[in-house]
This record gives sequence, C-alpha cells and structure tokens, in this order.
Amino acid sequence: MGHLVVFSESGVPHSGCVLQYGGTVEWLSFMPRATSLFDTFPGGNYGMVDITDRDDAIASYVSMWVNDDDLVKGRNTTLADYYSATYGLFINDCMTFSRDMVKNCKLSGGNATSFFPGVYVTQLYLTNQGRIQSYNSKPYPWKNWKKN
Repeated sequence: MGHLVVFSESGVPHSGCVLQYGGTVEWLSFMPRATSLFDTFPGGNYGMVDITDRDDAIASYVSMWVNDDDLVKGRNTTLADYYSATYGLFINDCMTFSRDMVKNCKLSGGNATSFFPGVYVTQLYLTNQGRIQSYNSKPYPWKNWKKN
C-alpha cells in the first residue's frame, strides 16, 4: 500500500504532492516556467512539472493510503497530462495538478473547487476519512519512508 500526500506551502500559495510506492518517494508539483508575472495568467507560458523536495515550505498536508497500482497509474496519467502543458492561473496550475492527481489515484476530492491549497488539504482530510494515514502531524511521515 502506497501513500499520496497533498500539501500546501506557506508564503506564496502553492500545492503539490509526495508519492510513496514500492520503495520510491517522489515529489511532484506543477509550476510556471515564467519569465514575468504575466506569464502565470491564462494563456501564459509553458508550465513544468517540478520534482524539488519542498519539505521546508510545507504549511499543511494530508497523507492518504492508496493502492500501489492506483497510485502509479494516477501518477502516470497526471504526468502525461501536464508534461508539456501551458500554465494558466486558476485553469491549469498547481491546484489543478493536485486535484487531477487525487482524482486519477481514485480518491475523493478530485473535483473540489477551492483555489486555496490549505483549504483543499482540509477538504481532502474530510472527504477521505477511511484513507487518512496522517494529517498535519510532525515529524512528517515521509521522513521515515525509504528513498531509493
């Protein structure tokens, strides 16, 4: 059984995911490949899937149990959809990436409409009660997950 973590960051609102499956720990989020602030608005610029460990910026998170097969399929579908996507704030951004990851991993909350990452984390906690592994507790659970 794997884990999908959806997190929000402090400072500039940002959402992303940590995936743990089959001994792998992977950080994923979607960001603008922006050269100016205007590149983040609809019709802006190419986005990029970011794989940076964002542990130091986390404000809140929820970790949910997910079958490894569903997690890998959800990951692959989401990455294929966002690999060369255009970034557009409120249309194709970090929140839509996290929502699509949740939906593609067959969890509840993939259609939630919040634009605020911290609110979305709480929505996921409330709609996935039977699958919660951890919610806003420290030390972070991924600190004990094996990394390859």
